[in-house]
Amino acid sequence: MLKANLYKTNTADGQYDIKSKGSLMARLSWADAEGELEEYSPFAYLPLDTEGRGRFLFTGGRSIPREASGVCVKTVTADFSEVREEYWEIPKTHMTYSAPSHPDAGIRIGLMSDLHMTNKPGRINGALRRMKDMDMVLIAGDLVNNCDPMQYDRLASVIEETIPGKPIFAVAGNHDIPDGKPQNYQSFESWLHGRSWKTYSFTDSGNGAFAVMLNPTVDLVGLNPMYAQKIFHFPHKGEQLKWLKQYLGDSPARQHIILCHAPLLAHNPQRDSGKKSPYLAHDAVLQDIVDQNRNIIFISGHTHLSPNVPSGCVDYDSMKGNLYINDGSICPVDLKSPEAILPSEWSDGCYTEMVIYQDSMEIIMRNLHSGSRISRGYYNIPIMGP
Repeated sequence: MLKANLYKTNTADGQYDIKSKGSLMARLSWADAEGELEEYSPFAYLPLDTEGRGRFLFTGGRSIPREASGVCVKTVTADFSEVREEYWEIPKTHMTYSAPSHPDAGIRIGLMSDLHMTNKPGRINGALRRMKDMDMVLIAGDLVNNCDPMQYDRLASVIEETIPGKPIFAVAGNHDIPDGKPQNYQSFESWLHGRSWKTYSFTDSGNGAFAVMLNPTVDLVGLNPMYAQKIFHFPHKGEQLKWLKQYLGDSPARQHIILCHAPLLAHNPQRDSGKKSPYLAHDAVLQDIVDQNRNIIFISGHTHLSPNVPSGCVDYDSMKGNLYINDGSICPVDLKSPEAILPSEWSDGCYTEMVIYQDSMEIIMRNLHSGSRISRGYYNIPIMGP
């Protein structure tokens, strides 16, 4: 019933051809010999033609879960009287993953973006409760909806009610600093980061950026460009970027996380739908700084895109070992896809778990409501040497 041609080792990219005479539609899911992996959402739904044929092209460099040994194909007949199921085994030559060399030594980081706190904290409350097992949480901007001090107070209360004592690091988005007025956000950021001053070593750039050593090999850099006239810009002639370049050159860390609300143009998942202009006035300068370094994880938000879009929301530069993650939103997300069948849950809000091991990292995007792993949001990526 299924014939697949996988293009690259360790990725799901490929052509999946289905033939099930008399069937109307098909669903594809990761599976093992016992059946579908229930923790993962199906990765494709597609209509079949009058001969029961259909084709799915998987792109975007997603990974095949380590738990999977095959694909489960379920089809339903045109009169809905029968559901057919078949298991297709992934060729062993295609699966060359090895388990992390030190799995217990990984650092678990929860990622969230575009919270848009108003007077209804239910969604944020639920998202934060799902972060209880993380070592820390990163928020990539738009913490509140319109920079209202009462919204920041409400967010602080929810944080203290759900994950008190959990380290949280954040940067500002355009809703946090409308018209380039950062005072309310800066006050909240001081409180938020102040919760961790006794645990972590902070470096303040003096111009809006900051750095934190998360452990001896991983650091975090937060960038806070201003937002005015529908573009992000680094004030004082880009002083944050000059500081960033110097900091990365001096840092002893092996892995660098850069947190910035706006994505870089070359790695913006919206580029496939016609996004031609950058969100950042200094986009080329920042991209050049990233390109001059290795093992960068650049985390952004702002787009509100679903990880289920065909090209995905993660981009990996294998030459530099640099990774770009666009974290969408915990609010309902934008699902731009030409696919004929799009499940409603693919537009639900999402959050991300990132686990950094000594020699690899896992990116696990999850549905906010169910907590299930999003198959189109799973990546297992090697970490390059220094």
